[in-house]
Amino acid sequence: MTCRHNPGDPNCSAWESTARGKGWVPSSQLPATPDADNYLIEKIQRVDGKHIVLQVKYPNCNKCAFEGLKTLVYLNVTEIAMANWRRIDPHFRQSTQTISKTEAPSPVARFPGTENGFQDAIMYLEQKTQNTFRNKPEPKTINVDSGGYSFLDK
Repeated sequence: MTCRHNPGDPNCSAWESTARGKGWVPSSQLPATPDADNYLIEKIQRVDGKHIVLQVKYPNCNKCAFEGLKTLVYLNVTEIAMANWRRIDPHFRQSTQTISKTEAPSPVARFPGTENGFQDAIMYLEQKTQNTFRNKPEPKTINVDSGGYSFLDK
């Protein structure tokens, strides 16, 4: 069957707009991976005052699961840091990798781009902060006395 639309016609479902105004291409030629420079933050939830869950839409990634919607989890992120982000790469990277302040750090977790995925991400962070940050045991103090070491609870 031949399409009755002209190439680039926005009414044609066989064609999709590409990022950054490069024209129109068949949706079959769109990338299968998100463009980290082309995103829209759809939801934000702060957890425990320091951490965030983001639901991010990558419009160029129609082949991606959940229509390019990703749920990302970040630890210890301020609003100022987020305001400077111009690039959000949803892929995991080495934590030692240096990034600029205009790039989001690697997410610590990623969940499906659904409401359930968003709620699961919030529960993950709540559980993580409860176990990692709030109930962390106090460090033991080393007491050096004549000739030996002993550990004393604070």
